[in-house]
Amino acid sequence: MKRNILTFCVFAFCTMIASAQMINKSYEAIGKYNKKISGSCVAIKVSTDLKNAQSLMEALLKKEGLKGKKQGKTLNYKTIIYQTISPDYMNLNIAFEKTNKSKKNSVTTVYCFLSKGKFGESEFVSAVSDPQEIANLKNLLDTKYAEAIYNYDIALHEKAKKKNIDKRTKDIKGYEKDIDKAKENIETAKRDIETAQKAVEDKIVPSKKK
Repeated sequence: MKRNILTFCVFAFCTMIASAQMINKSYEAIGKYNKKISGSCVAIKVSTDLKNAQSLMEALLKKEGLKGKKQGKTLNYKTIIYQTISPDYMNLNIAFEKTNKSKKNSVTTVYCFLSKGKFGESEFVSAVSDPQEIANLKNLLDTKYAEAIYNYDIALHEKAKKKNIDKRTKDIKGYEKDIDKAKENIETAKRDIETAQKAVEDKIVPSKKK
């Protein structure tokens, strides 16, 4: 049992390392916010499905004190001041795209569009126009967001590991019950054989010599 549990734990740990490595560094790109709007953005690929990627981002920014609006596969934060990125008023629009449709190895691309001004009157900024803001946004994605994804992944594997251990422990208890039952059946069978043999011997009449 101990050997099986150790083997599983090693496998789970290796899987967690592999999953963690799927969190790539953020990068600048030209992305699509929706069917009509596209522009400069900062993107990052994360190894989780779209729903989790969006929920974890929403939870992170809520923890950072931001109030936004969820619309389909996007999150929108209008007229905000978020010192982590910029001391000025800005609008942050985030779109989520399913990159890998595999259920076992889900990958989601997250596109972050940033526009400056109280009413978002500017175009989406880039490293050319606003290098510091883009650097700050990248840092947010590469640290706090990547950590949130990683911690979620770890929690999933811990849950799966515990579930497997509980199942194998239950299996062992079942096997032990089967063994005890088998022993009882063996003893019962032995007694039945002894009784049957005695009955046969009692009925045997010795042959008379002529």
